Amino acid sequence: MIRRANPGETWTAITASATSFVSPSLLPDSTRLSVEPDDVELVGDGIDATRVVLRVTDEFGATRPFADGAVALTLTGPGEIIGENPFALFGGVGAVWIKTKESSGTIRLTANHPKLGAKTIEIRVKPMAVGQTAV
Repeated sequence: MIRRANPGETWTAITASATSFVSPSLLPDSTRLSVEPDDVELVGDGIDATRVVLRVTDEFGATRPFADGAVALTLTGPGEIIGENPFALFGGVGAVWIKTKESSGTIRLTANHPKLGAKTIEIRVKPMAVGQTAV
């Protein structure tokens, strides 16, 4: 880089040394699979449902838009997955719906990403209230 000389000065060449820098957000340990349900408690009436958002994030929680890979889901408990399984992330994000069955208990949803590993969430399913009927 050359800087312009002030009046009465001569031209001076300025050099800068390059150093390599690796952003922490590019390191594998800082990338995470986030699995977040909209609701953590549902009614076991066979029709109650919630959306579960899956997102690849950096250490600050920002979505990694170029993350890819198929996410495989497994579910145990009184519920079922509504949506594709496995499914590919698009822009680092994807979502599925979880619908209850006509019983109570705990739904455990495990999302497994080929590079980021598995993450499990739990959704409580409470019984229908006495006298309540499914709509």
